[in-house]
Amino acid sequence: MEPVLSPEPESELDLTSQDSLGEAGQREVRYNTTSGTSLITFRRQTATGSQIVTFNPVTNVTTALTNGTNVDNDPKFSWDGQKVVFSRLVGSNSSSIMVVDANGSNLTTLIPSTANRILYAPSFSPDGRKITYLLLNYSASTGYSAAQIWVYDINQKRQTRIYDSTGAATPRNPQFLRSHSIGFVGQYSSHNLIAKL
Repeated sequence: MEPVLSPEPESELDLTSQDSLGEAGQREVRYNTTSGTSLITFRRQTATGSQIVTFNPVTNVTTALTNGTNVDNDPKFSWDGQKVVFSRLVGSNSSSIMVVDANGSNLTTLIPSTANRILYAPSFSPDGRKITYLLLNYSASTGYSAAQIWVYDINQKRQTRIYDSTGAATPRNPQFLRSHSIGFVGQYSSHNLIAKL
């Protein structure tokens, strides 16, 4: 699994020796502009759930950002490396979007859970004012809906659906390319594509 690198060069980091840090698809590297260091964030299994953790490869210090009593997934740094956004499973078919400072303080629910809605794969915009994420609706009779890409404006507390994959490419891991562009990898039938909204 290749880590997601920040725009700053990270050539001093060799993650080949860090394979025990987190699960495939649950790990990211980001340069923190305040501390001037690179951190890795990942999801770590606990006895009662999973937690979001950062690791500093220079000091070899691991910091738990959440307590591990919930099921926390999909950690992503803000572009400046100062915050981490992630999804938290709440019950069997709902989840919320959470944000926490990279030092573990100020844990906040950005988007509360709603019954039968799974929110996952959140990602910050470059200016930190918006979050993009995937949403699945669940019904006991029909199962999960086609994935949708949504954007949440943090200041205005407004959610907007920008892509519905019904009959189209199923999106994975939407990311802001710039403040007004979102890219994602999608699967359509038997092939993958890269798209931009």
